[in-house]
Amino acid sequence: MKVIYKLGVILLSVLLNVSCHDITTEDIAKVTYYVDIDLEGGEQYLLPVGTAYVEPGMAATENGEDVSSKVQISGTVDHTKIGFYDIKYSATNVDGFSKSVTRTVIVYDPSVTVDISGDYAVNANLSNRFQFSNSAVIKYGDMAATYGGGDFSSYVVKIEKLVPGIFSVTDLFGGYYSEGRAYTPGSAYEMTGYISLTPLNKIEHCSSIVQAWGDALDDIQNGLYDPLTNTLSWGAVYAGNTYSFNVVLNIK
Repeated sequence: MKVIYKLGVILLSVLLNVSCHDITTEDIAKVTYYVDIDLEGGEQYLLPVGTAYVEPGMAATENGEDVSSKVQISGTVDHTKIGFYDIKYSATNVDGFSKSVTRTVIVYDPSVTVDISGDYAVNANLSNRFQFSNSAVIKYGDMAATYGGGDFSSYVVKIEKLVPGIFSVTDLFGGYYSEGRAYTPGSAYEMTGYISLTPLNKIEHCSSIVQAWGDALDDIQNGLYDPLTNTLSWGAVYAGNTYSFNVVLNIK
C-alpha cells in the first residue's frame, strides 16, 4: 500500500509540474489578409455590340489599405461580336496568397426585340444526329426502338431570355443523350448553353458545356427561327466536327 501511495504522489507531482508550464504557439499560426476586390459596375457588364469596351474600374483593399495598383487585369473584349467575354482581376497579398475575381462582359444587340423564350417540344420526326465521316443518320424518332430510350413525347427544351437577343437553352443536343440514349443522370448529358438571335432571325452559338464530358459545341450551323410557326432549328456541331445534332423544336 505504501508503494502505491508513493507512486500516486509522484504521478500527481509530474502532472502538476507539466500543467504549470505555458505552451507557446508563437510563429506557429499567423493571420493573413486576402486582397478584397470590388468591381464597379458588377460582375456582369452589358455592352451593346459596336460599342468600344471601357474598363468600368475596381477598388482593392488589403487589411483596410488601398492596394488597387497591385491588381493585374487580363482578358479582352471583341465589341464587334456578340458573346461572352471574361475579364479577370488578380492580386497577391504580402504573404504570397493570390485571389482573383471575374467580370463577364456580355456583348449583345439591343435592336433585337423578338423573344423566343418558352417550352419547346422536340420534333422527333425531323431531328437527327448526322455523322460527317460516313453520312450515317440516327433519327430521333427511331431511338426508342434502337436504344430503349424515350420517345420525346414529353421531353421539353426550355429557352429563356438573358438580354435582348441572347437566350439560355437547357439542351442544344435536343435530348439526344439524356432522352434518346437514356444516359443518367440525364441533366449531366445535356448540352446547356446560350444562343443569340440576329435581326434576321438567324441563330448563332454563344457558349455551351456538357457537364459529363466538360466540353462544348464546335459551332451551330444553319440556325433559324421561323416566327410564323414558332419553330427553332439548328445543327449543333460537336466532337471536333464529328457529329451534327440537327434539332427541330416546336413551341408547346
